[in-house]
Amino acid sequence: MLKYIDKNLIYIFIILTSVSLLRIYNLNYESFWIDEILSFWIADPNLSLNQTIDRHNNLEQVPILFNFILKYFFKIFEYNHLAGRYLTSFFNIFSLILCLILISEITNNKKSVLFFSILICFNIYLFKYSQELRVYSLLFLLTSLSSLYFVKITKNDSKFNYLLFFIFT
Repeated sequence: MLKYIDKNLIYIFIILTSVSLLRIYNLNYESFWIDEILSFWIADPNLSLNQTIDRHNNLEQVPILFNFILKYFFKIFEYNHLAGRYLTSFFNIFSLILCLILISEITNNKKSVLFFSILICFNIYLFKYSQELRVYSLLFLLTSLSSLYFVKITKNDSKFNYLLFFIFT
């Protein structure tokens, strides 16, 4: 049965699995930086929505979506400074998968997909930002989703899809 599975697909699966485990392994090794403390403080689930918006507008210079997602993540799970980093690492791991789907949509060359997977999975900046309680992993996820959607609609070549893309992005 294994002779029918592509060897490059196995390599990509091994890379993704190992990189995902490495991103989660020492997730809470470092203490919080001041900007991570601000994100944690703004996303307090005990605050009302207006208080969260006020804290965000006074302190942050990024879109509020990340703090809302973090706030409701803390409501569902636990308001713990260690738990918040799991959300950003999940965003980053999911973004890696989306980027690999994106590159496989763009090219049919399996070796270039493998090369791209090595480049993006072992990128030290993406690795570091996946372990911080900041907006970077969510931005990476949304950019990956937008890019994948754009490639999909350009392959379909429908004017309605182009209109939807420019409305929602």
